[in-house]
Amino acid sequence: MPDGVTARLHIDVKLGDVRLPGESSKDFHFGTDQEQTVTLPATGLKKGEKPHGTLDLDLKVGAGQVAVERGTPAEASPSPSSPPPPSTPSPSSQDKGEHQ
Repeated sequence: MPDGVTARLHIDVKLGDVRLPGESSKDFHFGTDQEQTVTLPATGLKKGEKPHGTLDLDLKVGAGQVAVERGTPAEASPSPSSPPPPSTPSPSSQDKGEHQ
């Protein structure tokens, strides 16, 4: 889950475990028919900053584990919306256009 967003989780696990942020993999509580609704407050906000919205997640698992984790920001990775750097034509392709 991204930082700065409140999350409301509706969890339904028929056979298995639910692990929320702050719990380790050693906190495994095997159970059956676990249904719960949990609200996780936004994290990573500056003082006085309000959450950037609420994310509603419906998580259903027949057998296994639901693990909810907060994401860590990527370090200086290029934005997917930024255009690629312009390419320069190779000398051979420039020559072909000049000699006709």
